[in-house]
Amino acid sequence: MISQRKDNDYAIIFSKSNSLIFIIGSLLNFIAYESFTPTLVFAFFFCSIIFFLAIVISNSKLFFVAAFIKLAIIYWLMSGIAAVFLLYGDDPSQMYGDADGFFKIAIGSANDLDIEEIKLYHEGSLAILIWKYFYNTLFSIGISKEKYIGIIVNIINVSLAGIIIIKSVSVIYPNNIEKTSRCLKYISFCGVMWLYASIHLRDSFLLLVLSYFYYVWVVFIKSKEKIVINFLKGLVITFVSTVAVYFLRGSIVFIPCSIALIAIFTYLFSQRKISILLLGFVMLFFLLSVVLVKYRDDLNSIIEGIKLLNTEYASLSVDQHISTTSLGVSLIISQPLFIRIPLGLAYLFLFPIPIWNSITQGAYWLFTSSNTILLYFLIPNFFFTTISIYKKNESKNVAVLFSFICFIFLSIGISSTSLESRHLGTLLPFFFILVVYPNYEDSNVKLKIVNFRIVYLSAVVLIHFLWFIFKFIS
Repeated sequence: MISQRKDNDYAIIFSKSNSLIFIIGSLLNFIAYESFTPTLVFAFFFCSIIFFLAIVISNSKLFFVAAFIKLAIIYWLMSGIAAVFLLYGDDPSQMYGDADGFFKIAIGSANDLDIEEIKLYHEGSLAILIWKYFYNTLFSIGISKEKYIGIIVNIINVSLAGIIIIKSVSVIYPNNIEKTSRCLKYISFCGVMWLYASIHLRDSFLLLVLSYFYYVWVVFIKSKEKIVINFLKGLVITFVSTVAVYFLRGSIVFIPCSIALIAIFTYLFSQRKISILLLGFVMLFFLLSVVLVKYRDDLNSIIEGIKLLNTEYASLSVDQHISTTSLGVSLIISQPLFIRIPLGLAYLFLFPIPIWNSITQGAYWLFTSSNTILLYFLIPNFFFTTISIYKKNESKNVAVLFSFICFIFLSIGISSTSLESRHLGTLLPFFFILVVYPNYEDSNVKLKIVNFRIVYLSAVVLIHFLWFIFKFIS
C-alpha cells in the first residue's frame, strides 16, 4: 500500500499535466507582462518552498509535497489568466478597490511605516508589510515592483494553506488515501482559492493563518496522547492567530477565540466531561454577564454598528457591478438582518445568480462563478454529512461535529454581513472536511450522493429559470 501511494505521489509530481499547466501559465504571464521575469521569480519561490518541504516532511508523507506542487502550478495558471484580464481587459476588479489599493501601498506609501502606522489608514497591514518586504528585496537586485511579485507570494500562501487543509483531513480520517486525494481534487477546482492566489488581495494571508489555526485545534480534538501539550499549543496559536487576524481584517478578530471555545466545549462533550462542560458554560455566562453589565451603555452603539456594517456591505455589493434590481440584491442584500440571515445562508452558496452574470467582466467574477459551479456538485455531499451527523453518534469522530458547528457559525456570520463569496475563505477548511466525509467506496453512499445531486441541480436550474422570468418577463 505504501509503495503504491509513493508511486501515485511521484506520478502527481512528474505528471505531463503539471508541465503543460506550468507552460501555459508562463506563456500567459509572458503575454501580460511582456517578460519572462515573472516566470523566473515564480520558479525561484516555487523551488525554494519545495526544498523546504522536502526537508521538513518525511518521505512517507511525500503526498503533501506533491499536493503543493500541483496546487502552486494551477494557481500559477490562474494568475496568468488574471494578469491577461488586468493588462488587456481593463479588469475593474483589479484596477480599482482593494487589489489596486494594496498594491500601491505595498510598493510606495508604506515604505517608512510600521505595522501599527499602516493599520491607522488601511486594513491588512500585516499583508502589506510582508508584500513590501518582497517588493523591496527584489527591487534591490534590479527587479521592478510589479503586481506579479505580490501575487506570487499569494500563490505560495494559498498552496501552503491547501496542504494544511489536506493535512487536517488526514488527521480526521487517518490512513484514508481516497479522502485526502479527493480533498486535493476539490481544492484544485476551488474558484475562491484561485481568486486568493491570483489577485493582489490580503485574503491569501488570512486563509493561511486560519487554516493552520484550525489544524492545531483539530489535532487537539483528535488527541489521545499529549492532550495537555496540544491544548497549550492551541492556546498559543489562538493568541498568535488573533493578533495576525487583527492586522489582516480587524472586523473578524473574534473568530480565533470563538473557534477555540467551540473546540474546547466540543472536546469536553465528546469525553463526557459533563461537569467540566457545565462549569465552562457557567464561567462563560458569568464572563459575558460582566462584560454586558460593564459595557451596557455601548450595547446600542454595537448594534447600530452591526446595522451600519450591513448597510455598507450592501452598498459595496452594488458598487461591485451587481445590479440593485438583480434577484440577489433586491430579495436578500437589501433586506433587514433577520430576513437576510436565513435567505443569505441559501444564497451564499448559489452566488452569483445567474451563474453567467458578469463572468466576462474580470477575473474576480470568473473565479467566483467557477467556485459556484464547484459548489453545485459539493453541496449534496454536505447535505449527506449533515444527515449523517443528525442520525449517528459522532462522538467517535468529534472533529466532524466540530467542523460542522464552526461551518454553520461562520456561514451565519458571512450571510449577516458581507454575503460575499470572496469571504468564504474563513470557512473553506471546514467545508472541505465535511464534503469528503461520505465514503465513496460504499456504492450505496455514492448512489445517495448522486440522488442528492440530481435534486439539488434541478433546484438550481429552477432558480435560474425564475431569475429569467423575474428579469426579462415581469
